[in-house]
Amino acid sequence: PMALHRFPTRSIQELLSHVFDTAKVPAGVENDVILTWDPSSHLARELFINCLMFRDAKELSDAATVNRSWCAVAQNDMLWQALCDKLWATKVIQPVVPVGLPWRCQYILAKKDGLRDEICLEDLCRVERWLVRMTDRIAGFVLREYAISDYPFRSDYTYVSASFDYEPVAWTFHEEGGRRGGLRVEQDGRLFIAYAQRTADWGWTLTSMHGPGMIQWIALPSPQTITT
Repeated sequence: PMALHRFPTRSIQELLSHVFDTAKVPAGVENDVILTWDPSSHLARELFINCLMFRDAKELSDAATVNRSWCAVAQNDMLWQALCDKLWATKVIQPVVPVGLPWRCQYILAKKDGLRDEICLEDLCRVERWLVRMTDRIAGFVLREYAISDYPFRSDYTYVSASFDYEPVAWTFHEEGGRRGGLRVEQDGRLFIAYAQRTADWGWTLTSMHGPGMIQWIALPSPQTITT
């Protein structure tokens, strides 16, 4: 049995909400009581899994600590695959994870990778579309904005777009203190550096300053991701 505060349970979801937030005591409750009705024992496994479908990652992790039965259900691949699908639906690119890894591990690795702020080659060449924005920093308005597609950043460290008549432009990573912080391009005897910044959708924004002007490359979700 589980020690819980008495709670007027009108649905299995209310019970689960209370289990995941035992620190919140309903008004008028003074003492703990023993709740002998354990969903993992009284519900079919498939039904209990369906109930947990409504919980988030933290709640599933908490559920796994209740007992062995809860742990087995809370780590079910179906639950974590649904969380991964929901998490990745709004992201520019999906993280690369080892084949055959349980979905819970994929979720954990994906969240960890989402916090990474050092750019790598895959972050660039796996993005199909980029928004190019040219801005006058002094006047504070956008001069020009357009989208480029067909994976302009290539794995051979070149950039290909209509702006350069589809002639490959070589680039390298710009490093500071042994850390890749952006891209650098040498063209016509001039050096251009575009600094990289991670965005909330796991994409990147590359920003280069030239006098009063600023040009940015902003990673966009692929059409498949948008319609998912």
